[in-house]
Amino acid sequence: PAEPRIFETIFSPENQYAFVCIGVSKSKSATNSYKFAGINFETEKIENLDGASLLSDVSHVIQHEKDADTVLICQGNHINIVNFQGKPSTNRQTLSELYFDCEVQSLVCLQDSVLAFHEHGMQGRSLKDNEIIQEVFDETRSFRVIGSDRMIVLQSRPANLSQSSSALITTPSDLHILMGHENT
Repeated sequence: PAEPRIFETIFSPENQYAFVCIGVSKSKSATNSYKFAGINFETEKIENLDGASLLSDVSHVIQHEKDADTVLICQGNHINIVNFQGKPSTNRQTLSELYFDCEVQSLVCLQDSVLAFHEHGMQGRSLKDNEIIQEVFDETRSFRVIGSDRMIVLQSRPANLSQSSSALITTPSDLHILMGHENT
């Protein structure tokens, strides 16, 4: 079988065991709602894969660290913020949608904002009002998130490098730790 584009562990506040999300589909029952497809270790069953048409443009599914009932679904430059059941967020502290000015390659969810990383930098938006709270853009460098567990670590290289594996292996790269963004 093909390798899933998404492989993200999601924890439900009321379940003892995790759910491993391997895809997302639109819900047929409710507008702007989604269904998470994957393995439910609580019930030991595969869920929402039967006849479901998984969305091919979903690149990231991330659970909010501080609010376990908040899950972000990324499609291109658009983020839908839903609860564990896939329904749009009704939390007054959080919007149900965010839009970025770039194609999102990596996504990091912080307590009050979301950082979207693209080839030449990063854009951070507030979860409360979708305002840009920070932005980094350097077209002379190519960036890649290599870690975002406890702290955010970026790799950068000159942007004019060819994408051949020999060029990427032999060219030195810089590592950056983003301060003030500890994901705890």
